[in-house]
Amino acid sequence: MYVRVILVQNLTKSAQILSFIAKKDLLRQSKITTEPSLVSVFSDSKTTTASRRITDTLALLAKQGYISVGILDNQKVYTITQKGRTKLQREQTRASIPTTGRWDGRYYLVTFDIPESQKAIRNQIILDLKNAHFYNYSKGLWLSPYNPIKYVETTRARYNLGQKIRLIVASHLEDEAKIKRHFQL
Repeated sequence: MYVRVILVQNLTKSAQILSFIAKKDLLRQSKITTEPSLVSVFSDSKTTTASRRITDTLALLAKQGYISVGILDNQKVYTITQKGRTKLQREQTRASIPTTGRWDGRYYLVTFDIPESQKAIRNQIILDLKNAHFYNYSKGLWLSPYNPIKYVETTRARYNLGQKIRLIVASHLEDEAKIKRHFQL
């Protein structure tokens, strides 16, 4: 039976491999290196084959502890580790933040009130927002012209934050011209 896996386009190449491996308990290297959805992602190099680039990425992921490698019937097999699942979840959260699209004329502001005891979570959220090109409108208030509701919901569930992270929708801002220039709207 042939099952085509559709991978999330915004994920890094490493995260796409992790996502593919996470769907199965154990995968043979030959299955991973010939998967059409992965081959299409890794085939952008003219000097190295996609199969070789996938193999190199598998070796790197194993070295970093995101996947474990074993031998079954004289073939390498891979499974995702807990560290790999955590990395994949982080990548999927990052990929859920829209950074482009059609502007609907509204501004989306993300704010959060996370205590010092959860500083690592707070720092990760700030890093996600910075990487997604959110604008730091004021201390603790991050702005985007693109709807981040999926990111907010995912982050709430992932870290069990409930109402500690909030989304505000605005149709007008005081310094709107500056914001429009920043986002090239």
